[in-house]
Amino acid sequence: MTAGTSRWERWARPRVLIAAVVAVLVATVSMIVLYSVLLDRMSKQVESAQARSANLSNADREVLVLLQVVTQLGVDTDPHEIDALKSCRTVPMRSAAPSRVTSAAITRLLPASK
Repeated sequence: MTAGTSRWERWARPRVLIAAVVAVLVATVSMIVLYSVLLDRMSKQVESAQARSANLSNADREVLVLLQVVTQLGVDTDPHEIDALKSCRTVPMRSAAPSRVTSAAITRLLPASK
């Protein structure tokens, strides 16, 4: 150091530099932690959206299966035939609450025959 530097400058410079490095290090680590938390939240939101999409897809499939059953059956169809068709269905149902097709629901959906 030069002869013109005071004792205070010789003592303070290294400590200020160390404090600046520590501050940058703390800021970097805190940003890494913040972004990892945000990324975790985002991955949970994506997982939830995928589950909702799968549920919607399953519901759409069940509606299509119901429409197929309704269009294949007539007003004078035996209710036991409906149960037989339900048990022979090839599309597995994956929804949490299974839907039940009853003959009363089908007769409400069928147009009145003239």
